[in-house]
Amino acid sequence: MTERGLSHIEFARQEKTIEIKKVGNEQKFTILDVVISHEKPLKLEFDIQKQPIYLKEGDQTDFEGVIVDHESEKVKSLLEESRLLKNLPEKERLHRVMELVRSNLKFPFKEELEEIGQETYNQVEEGSLPIRLSKLVELGYGQCRHFAPLYLVLAQEAGLEGQLASGDKLINIIRTDNNKPLFKSVKPGESVASHQWVSIILKNGDWITVDPTKNLIADNQKALEMVTKANYQEDILGSSNSIEAPPNIHFDDSGMFFRPNTGEIKTDMLVIRPEIKKSLHGFRDRNGQFGYVIKKEKIEEFRGDLDLSAIREFKKNNIDIKSVRVVQ
Repeated sequence: MTERGLSHIEFARQEKTIEIKKVGNEQKFTILDVVISHEKPLKLEFDIQKQPIYLKEGDQTDFEGVIVDHESEKVKSLLEESRLLKNLPEKERLHRVMELVRSNLKFPFKEELEEIGQETYNQVEEGSLPIRLSKLVELGYGQCRHFAPLYLVLAQEAGLEGQLASGDKLINIIRTDNNKPLFKSVKPGESVASHQWVSIILKNGDWITVDPTKNLIADNQKALEMVTKANYQEDILGSSNSIEAPPNIHFDDSGMFFRPNTGEIKTDMLVIRPEIKKSLHGFRDRNGQFGYVIKKEKIEEFRGDLDLSAIREFKKNNIDIKSVRVVQ
């Protein structure tokens, strides 16, 4: 998408053109002359494309993710090994990069704490601070939020492009390649907490779901069926992207996700105006005791031009909003 592109938006049988402006990490657009109430939400139809990113030195992938650096000799060696893969077929490169990652990084299972060491475990456990790539490789252990950036950095050196992906609706399954559970943290059939993986785009435009933490590449039908069954739905407006809007404008973005091996979707999003605004107010009674009361205030309908902004907060993934259409 160019820095300034035109898209079309329809209002009750008549078509209007709006301008979507792309400035840095933001895509801004205005929907003219709308009315939104509790009884009448606004339904928008988005055409969204996934775009590759490039992780360079100094980039941070998430609040608790990786800070990319090439400082250590071990990282430099991995980068050089990856460059030697450039002339191989693309799908072979996917697997060779996987081998590099998994030969240098292990998942820190708690039952292996004695072998890992408490200090190392603390540095890579959930809730820890961002970690530099060179330190991560030195430790040799990492969570999914560490495996994914390392894979993408090495894949870039191997001449591949992609982005980081995440989702929080995964379901544990029994793998069909080894008959073992995909995740150890929960029983098969149970929901999995937020997970990160990688999405790689091939030269022909196909996107491939790659999970380096689970040694899983959906470049064949069997693997694709596994990631589909496990619900690898890639959040579009997750921790990396968000939509800013005026006060008391809410969104139902439950349909805003990419399915495995897809790079473009047309999906609906409801823009909602809640009926009641609740606020907490403190007070002191006659005896000087402090208490709280919940006050309810009716929210009037929204009328006017609706300014929205899609913001990418971290160097994690990238979306391109090609068009927006009102369909209510």
